[in-house]
Amino acid sequence: MQNAAHIRAIKEIVNDITPIYSVIAFSDQCTLKDITIKSDIIVTYYSSLALNIDRKLNSLTNNDMSAELFNETYSKLYQYSQADDLIKAQHLQNVY
Repeated sequence: MQNAAHIRAIKEIVNDITPIYSVIAFSDQCTLKDITIKSDIIVTYYSSLALNIDRKLNSLTNNDMSAELFNETYSKLYQYSQADDLIKAQHLQNVY
């Protein structure tokens, strides 16, 4: 549910033609219980993240994203990756 909320928030920020794929990555020290994934979400460990993203991109029939669209999307999202420790702590309190 948390990841779905993040995806919705990202879709509100970027334009409708930017492809968005759901990826959930866990620390390699984590032990995942049996989980059933009923959608196109990638669930992986950090150590396998690049491989799983590469597989996903290779499975797409049209995975060409223009440099202009990539840069536009990056510019829109970058500011949200620059949260300070206080904002991160507040976010965690809201999640739990």
